[in-house]
Amino acid sequence: MNRAKEGKAINTYIENMFSPIINSHRLPQSVIIEGESEEKREECAKYLCAYAVCKSEKKPCLSCNACKKAFDDIHPDIIIPKPEGKTKIIPVKLLRDKYLPQAYLKPTEADIKIMIFNNADSILKDDTENTLLKIIEEPHSNLLFIFTCEKAHLLLQTIRSRSQIYKIPNENETSDISDTARNIAHGIVALYEDRLLVELSTLSQRDKFKSVMYDVSEILMKALSVSCGQKCDDETANELATKLTKLKLLALIDATKDAVEKCERNINLKLLSTYVCTQYRRISWQR
Repeated sequence: MNRAKEGKAINTYIENMFSPIINSHRLPQSVIIEGESEEKREECAKYLCAYAVCKSEKKPCLSCNACKKAFDDIHPDIIIPKPEGKTKIIPVKLLRDKYLPQAYLKPTEADIKIMIFNNADSILKDDTENTLLKIIEEPHSNLLFIFTCEKAHLLLQTIRSRSQIYKIPNENETSDISDTARNIAHGIVALYEDRLLVELSTLSQRDKFKSVMYDVSEILMKALSVSCGQKCDDETANELATKLTKLKLLALIDATKDAVEKCERNINLKLLSTYVCTQYRRISWQR
C-alpha cells in the first residue's frame, strides 16, 4: 500500500500502472482501463482523474479539494454519463443532447474536462462509440476520455487503437508476460538485430502478434517507471531502464502501439515484423 486519501490507502499497483503517464507528464486523449473487478476499475479511473485535476506540484496529492472531489464523484469538470430509465445503454441522442454539450464547456475548476464511461463494454453500442470516435480523433488538449471495461476487445477497434490501454492485474497473479515478448525486449538493446528479427518473425498469427506486442508494451512501461525512480522486480524492465533513455522508452511505447494498430488493419505480418524491427532498432540506437 502507498499514499493515502483521507486514511484510505491507494494500492501500489495503481500508482505503478499509471506511472508512465504521471512520470512523463503526458496525459493522453483517451484511456481504457480493463479489469475483472468493477470496483478496482472505478478506483483506477478516480486516481487518474485526481491526477488530471490536481493543482499540487506533485500530482496527484490525494489530499487537496480537487483530488477529494474526484474520488467523491462531485468534481464539476468530471462527467460520468449513465443510462436513463429502464435502458441499460447510453443511446446516441442522450450522449449528444445531454453529455457532449457539458464536455465542450470551459472547465470551471480544473484545466481539463474528463468524461468517464464506466462499464463501457456494456453501456455503449457501436453508433455511440462512433460518435465518440469523431471527438477523440480531434485534438482537444483539455478533454480526456476514460473507458472502464471488463473486456477491452468488446470496444470498437478504432476506439482501442486511439487509446492507451491499462490492464489491472488480478490478485495473486504472477507475471504472464510471454518469453517471446521478453526476448523481443532483450533484442531491442542487443548488439545485433538478428535475435530481434527472429523473435518477431515467429508472430505468424494476428492474435499472437497483438498479445505479444501488449506484453512488450507492458515491459517498456515498467522500464519507464524504473527510469523515473520507481522500484521494479522485473529484470527485463530493469535492463532496459539502464540502457535506454526516457525519451527512447516513450518512443518505443508509441512504436509498439502503432504496430498493434497496423496489425488490426490487416497489414501483411511478415512485412509488419520487418517494419517493427527497423523501428525498434532505429529508436534504440539513435543518438
